Amino acid sequence: MSDATTTDAPAPAPSPPPADARKPLLERLPWYAVPLLLIGIPLLFAAGVAVAPHVVYDDVVWPYYWGPIKADAENHATLLLCPDGSTVPGFCPNGATGILTHAGYNVVNTASWAVLLGLCILGLAQMLQRTKTPMGPKLIIAATGWVVAGSIFHVMEDVGLFLPPLEYVFITPPIYLLFAAGGVGTFLVGHYLKGVAEKAGLERALQKLLFIVAIPILVHLLLWLQPHDQVTQFVNPVVVAVCGLVPYLLAARQARRKGALDPSSLVGWMSVGWITLGLAYVAQFLDRPWFPQNNPITAALLAPFLAAAVAMLAFAFGLLTIGRFEAKGHAKGRDFARALLQPINLLLIGSQMLDGFATAIGIDTGGYSEKHVLSANVIDWTRQLGQATHLGLLERFPTFFGFTTVKLVVSLLVVYAIDTNADSKRNQTLTGLVKFAIIMVGLGPGIRDFLRMSLGV
Repeated sequence: MSDATTTDAPAPAPSPPPADARKPLLERLPWYAVPLLLIGIPLLFAAGVAVAPHVVYDDVVWPYYWGPIKADAENHATLLLCPDGSTVPGFCPNGATGILTHAGYNVVNTASWAVLLGLCILGLAQMLQRTKTPMGPKLIIAATGWVVAGSIFHVMEDVGLFLPPLEYVFITPPIYLLFAAGGVGTFLVGHYLKGVAEKAGLERALQKLLFIVAIPILVHLLLWLQPHDQVTQFVNPVVVAVCGLVPYLLAARQARRKGALDPSSLVGWMSVGWITLGLAYVAQFLDRPWFPQNNPITAALLAPFLAAAVAMLAFAFGLLTIGRFEAKGHAKGRDFARALLQPINLLLIGSQMLDGFATAIGIDTGGYSEKHVLSANVIDWTRQLGQATHLGLLERFPTFFGFTTVKLVVSLLVVYAIDTNADSKRNQTLTGLVKFAIIMVGLGPGIRDFLRMSLGV
């Protein structure tokens, strides 16, 4: 009798994950998810205000969202919502008790705006993926132009160019949503015109672009002929026509030279028109001020030069160390040094430093105050550290030594985290949008602070 030997049957191979699970998030997320959230959340708040106004509006919308925007627009540190629905900076009529709100930012709206920014980044990433457009340096720089334009018009709101209720649109954050919509709209128009050029010819597409450019020029002309009661000043219509037509001619020249219309380039060219229009209003204000001015803070003129100097130092560090990291086989160090040589990363660092230096000059020397919750805490902690350690410079210039240093460190950490990460390199659309978002939150307030101090506002 022989022993029989048995062998175990091989275990079945694990089943592959579902096809959807292998797709990136942007491909798995329905195209309507982000627009639904961006529209649905405000509608939920509106429904809540209609059903329970004393709970939703009085306890949430007014103190955390609408109240800070209104107080900021009216240049009040605080506002009271009175029982009769009126808002006052002092006391409610007949000694009634009002609901207090503070201008600027609080923990609730800061977190909400951060979530809103994240949703916008996700939505833009989906749009770019569907149009097969990379968020590369060209589109980042083009989109940055709209940030610059928005900042200039924000300063024009500061000097009283707009009156209520129109001025509320030009307050943070609505103004950046407005100009972001302008940039996105231009990008979508560019894709539409690209299709027109492919079907009916480039000249037909440029004719349609000229018609689109003419619309805001004609609207301004009509408002100039029949002044609008919510806009206090108008530049000459000829200036507006030049601001619109020169970017159009440059965009048309580029398109004819390349034989095609590039939507990313169009975003940049159209932003130039709004930037020059904003600067035309700045020039008119300098020539004939329509708003009370304080003495301009001339030190504010140093902010862009200091920011550029820091960016150049970062470039020099990358240039000097890339060879050393390469020789030592330090891959991450080499990638970081190489990243510091890229113009977009230098723009990222420079934009954050512009905000840092402009804020430092305004607060430490000009009597301004910080409205952002986290930034104010950093400045306060630095001042307290100076007091505790008896370091006079730290106590006297807490924004320069604290806030600006934090800005630099965070900027460098962001560049390091993104550009030394292999996964980030594979998803250039999201990483490009993240970099643009960081440029935006630095450049936007930086230009506004630098410009308004220079104008004595």
